[in-house]
Amino acid sequence: MPRFLILLILCLCILNLYISNRVYISFKEQGLLIEDFNNGTERKLKYDFIKDFEENLPNITTTTLPINELKAYYLILEKEYDKAKERLYKKSKNRYLGLKESYLAELHVELENQDSVYFYRKKAFNKIPNNTRYHTTLFNLITIKERDTLILDSLFDSLRFKELITLKNYINNRSYLTPANNNYNLYLIDSLLKIYPQDDNLKEIKNIVQVTPGKYELSDKLSLEAEAYFNNNELNNAIKLYESASKLNPYKYENLESIGISYFKLMDYEKAFKYFDSVINYFDSKSGKSEFYAASILISQNKNDKACDLLKESIEMDFKNSGKLYKAYCD
Repeated sequence: MPRFLILLILCLCILNLYISNRVYISFKEQGLLIEDFNNGTERKLKYDFIKDFEENLPNITTTTLPINELKAYYLILEKEYDKAKERLYKKSKNRYLGLKESYLAELHVELENQDSVYFYRKKAFNKIPNNTRYHTTLFNLITIKERDTLILDSLFDSLRFKELITLKNYINNRSYLTPANNNYNLYLIDSLLKIYPQDDNLKEIKNIVQVTPGKYELSDKLSLEAEAYFNNNELNNAIKLYESASKLNPYKYENLESIGISYFKLMDYEKAFKYFDSVINYFDSKSGKSEFYAASILISQNKNDKACDLLKESIEMDFKNSGKLYKAYCD
């Protein structure tokens, strides 16, 4: 065999070993990057640790994520915005994923360039419209920037696959752009509640749809202030704030229940009973709290039969102390 051919084969073997070694090392590094990528925004690694990871041979992970873009995200997290921008403005090694555009949007969030955020969110969405993260963040931006239900509805209708989180986000955003108790919003949320009747988040979104997000948030704020008064035994002040909260959000029975308990502690049992009775008869309460307190008032009035029925309901809802009261007065 000619000497030059032997040398050529030897060089090719060395080159092959070199490339194989770099790819092998890259696969180990990719494992760390992919695992950290799956943590979402809660990355455990630091840029100094990953900055020298192989990014040219190969330039994408086994899951087709561009390594350069993955590195850029660590720079965003560590507020090295100029360095992140330098990496992200390079040509993407996989332009179909929209990862570059998604990270550019994240970068401009930090730089507070809202127009650029919206621009890159739309670009990321157009590349992979059924990526949940892409379209949910775009829903939020349309609500803030465009404030147009037609644009929001059009984006939603364009999705082929609609997961529960997508539906929740869409309805929640739509509630910011429509009046309270919008028929279409209620239709959507009620349809979902038939499928997921125990989903507390859906119930909360329905409440937001019923009163509008602004009133919902203000009502919750007043409820928290009322709770502080209640815990400090300033019950009259608590009642006033709970009443204000209830006017803003009449669908939230917890405010009425708290007013009832406040009157109960003030020993105004007649007023207290009215609030507990309203909760029991007009709301889908599952706590058993109103039943317990109403039963306590009825027992003090020697109306044990009705009280025992309420205590049975309270026990079924696992409310504490109902069992003891039932044994004392109903067994």
